[in-house]
Amino acid sequence: MLYLIDANSLINLYRYIYRVSDSKEAISGFFDEKVENGEVIILESIHEEAIRHESLLFSEMIPILESDSHLLEKSEMYPHERVTSDLSSVLLTNSGKRFKRNNPDAFEQAKSKFMSQGDIQLVMSALNRIEDSVQCTVVSEESKRGDGKYFKKIPLICDHYELQMKNLEKYLKDEGVEILWI
Repeated sequence: MLYLIDANSLINLYRYIYRVSDSKEAISGFFDEKVENGEVIILESIHEEAIRHESLLFSEMIPILESDSHLLEKSEMYPHERVTSDLSSVLLTNSGKRFKRNNPDAFEQAKSKFMSQGDIQLVMSALNRIEDSVQCTVVSEESKRGDGKYFKKIPLICDHYELQMKNLEKYLKDEGVEILWI
C-alpha cells in the first residue's frame, strides 16, 4: 500500500511529535522509514504548502525530506484526464458553479491555479497510480464540510473517485504506531 500525505497531515505529524506526544522517536523513525522505502510519498506542492504553514516542520522534525530526492517533483506530475474534465462540473461547489456561470474567464484562471495546488495533485497522483495497479490511500485531515471555495475538498473528491482516505491518527494506528499523549 502506498500513502500520499496531505500538508495538513504533515503539520499534524509535526504537532504529534513536538507538541502533544511523548512518542517522538517512534513516530519520526516510523515516518523516516516509510519515506525512505517509498511507502509514503510527499508531493513537492504539498511540501511547499506545509512549509508555508509551519516553517520549522521539515528542518526540525522530518530531516529526510530536506533532500529533494524524497519529494515527487511538480515536473513528475501529469494531469489525470477525468479530473481535468470534472473540474468544470462535478468537482465544483455551488459557489464554484455560480462563479463559473458569472465569470467564465476568471473561472478558467481559478481552475488553472487549483490544478497547480497540492490537494488536486494529491488526488491525481493517487488516480494515476491506481491506473498502474498500485493500491494507495490519501492521508488528510480535511473534513467534508464546505469552506466556501470553488472546488470540493479532498474527502468529497476522494468519495467521487472512490479513493481510500484516512486521517493521520487512523493511519498511524493502523500501522501499529502508538501515540503516547502528553
